[in-house]
Amino acid sequence: ITNSKLMDRNRFKSIEVKGGFIESSLKIYVDDFCLVVQQEPQEMIEFVLEHKGKVLHAFIDSMFLGVELSEHLKEIEPKMIEKMFHIFPCDFKTHRASHFCGIIEKMNSTVWSAEVLNQLKHIALKHENSALDEPNVTSSEDKEMKSCQMLSSNALNCVRGQAARAIGQLLWEDRNLFIQFREVIEKLVFD
Repeated sequence: ITNSKLMDRNRFKSIEVKGGFIESSLKIYVDDFCLVVQQEPQEMIEFVLEHKGKVLHAFIDSMFLGVELSEHLKEIEPKMIEKMFHIFPCDFKTHRASHFCGIIEKMNSTVWSAEVLNQLKHIALKHENSALDEPNVTSSEDKEMKSCQMLSSNALNCVRGQAARAIGQLLWEDRNLFIQFREVIEKLVFD
């Protein structure tokens, strides 16, 4: 995950061997890393944090996805997750913000720091993944979001919608957070 030569393997490459093929590409390595993170999230987060300056960006996003999808998510120390969030903050160019929201939503009983809650608020209000002219979800009958159902599906399935769901889960667990999220909720209603 620290080998910069992997960046040269952006294209799919396969080698024929007896009994099949061996695939070799950056995407294959990233996908495999995600599966390992799902199985051993605490260990992989620690490993990536230890080598933070050398890890390729594609593996950071893969780590976030693996953590979000892990069945062991609630076993991870919240401080370790917070450290991951702090060292590898969300950007609006990758899917990291989406996975950040998914992790928060699934770890809804965790008491998060102000830094994490502020990052969630920022994603809820500022993430670009909800352009009106580019639907996230389509159907064969409605490819342009002309129905209320498609408009609703796109609002909920964009990154800002994921942030809203995460906020909802946090509020479900702790109503006292409403004061912190009130302004964000009001702005999301009119979004």
